[in-house]
Amino acid sequence: PVHHESGSTLVTCSVDASATVAGSNAGPEHAARATAAIAIMIFFTIKEFAKVSRLSALFLVPYFLWVLFATYLNIGFLVLNN
Repeated sequence: PVHHESGSTLVTCSVDASATVAGSNAGPEHAARATAAIAIMIFFTIKEFAKVSRLSALFLVPYFLWVLFATYLNIGFLVLNN
């Protein structure tokens, strides 16, 4: 098996960030920033995975789209409540 350090590091950071957002009560501003950061990490994870396996990268696309939608909802919440 081929081991690519950057891809596994990105996945670990993304999972850690997701767990932080899920367990945090820091407020909607934090949630919007955190979900945007997670989306960015997922994007770069997809790029790294594509170097090894296009299929594995494609499997991450729905997750990426879901996190983008969550980021949009968080930002919309902030706009409507300010």
